[in-house]
Amino acid sequence: MEYLQKYGYVPSAEGIASNIQTIAANLPDPCSPEILKTCFSLMDLTTLRTNDTEETVKSLVEKANGIADAFPGYPLPASICVYPNFAHVVAGCSNDMPKDAAHGPTSAVHRNPCGSSRVSCP
Repeated sequence: MEYLQKYGYVPSAEGIASNIQTIAANLPDPCSPEILKTCFSLMDLTTLRTNDTEETVKSLVEKANGIADAFPGYPLPASICVYPNFAHVVAGCSNDMPKDAAHGPTSAVHRNPCGSSRVSCP
């Protein structure tokens, strides 16, 4: 994460753990399935690393595909976020992606310095 240092941000494991503890302390206990389902439906699976490859993007799509099996009855993530040059990789995997009755197919979101655009898998 050296690339973040030039922006004055140096994440530490201790700082991240502390922030997670603070968040967890403010959650209802226990979290209801409805809260967890809402969290899943709002989640984006993202890879925006400078060293991403088609293989790393395919791996992320496989992770999205595995959510339906790992968490039956929970919605799929809202989107898969990748750089625009990898949108074709996500779209090419659309036939293998599970369909969610409430949310339709998982979609790809590309991020770029000028904004973002949404491309839904067919």
